[in-house]
Amino acid sequence: MKRMRIIITGSVVQDIGYRLFLYERADELGLLEFQARNTKGGVEVFAGGEAAAIAQFCDLLGAEKPEGAEVGAIEAEEYKGSIRPIERFAQRFMLTQMGKFVSIGMELSGTQKEIKKDTGMMLEKQDLMLEKQDLMLEKQDLMLETLHSSTDILKRLRSESNANFKLLHGDNSELKELIAHHEHSTEARIEALATEIGAEKHGSSGWKQPGLHSH
Repeated sequence: MKRMRIIITGSVVQDIGYRLFLYERADELGLLEFQARNTKGGVEVFAGGEAAAIAQFCDLLGAEKPEGAEVGAIEAEEYKGSIRPIERFAQRFMLTQMGKFVSIGMELSGTQKEIKKDTGMMLEKQDLMLEKQDLMLEKQDLMLETLHSSTDILKRLRSESNANFKLLHGDNSELKELIAHHEHSTEARIEALATEIGAEKHGSSGWKQPGLHSH
């Protein structure tokens, strides 16, 4: 049984799945003991197993890394202490990740509540905006009706103005006929009146007052 302590440092070696990556590689190589944890400077790894498997594991760490990792250095040294079985690490790691998922889920739940609240407020504002738009549309309809009515009045006035213009400056035969008709009617009334007056004069010249005799 050979045991190694490995220190991985770099600008990006945490919160990108490095420990899970190391565990999967150790399990594939058949290591019996494994432990990995984040430290202030990077990731600390303890691995125990057959010498050949440990050598392959160390070589693999120098050749492979998780996507997105930025590794600056890898230091390995023989370790004389005890290391937990790899199954124990798997159990603890999964429980830790589940706890993180629960925490994230609770945060998301709170965020969803806030989102629902904000969405409700936004919908209320949209309803108010729609009501205002409806009022504006009603006012526009009234303005259009007024405009149409005014347009009809203007058309009628223009038509009357055109008719008067034609009557004054165009073919005024109708006006002449109207004037001639009035003149003829007036002359007829004058003649009738003159005839009536003449008849009254003629009748009065042959009338004598009773009781008076001429000498």
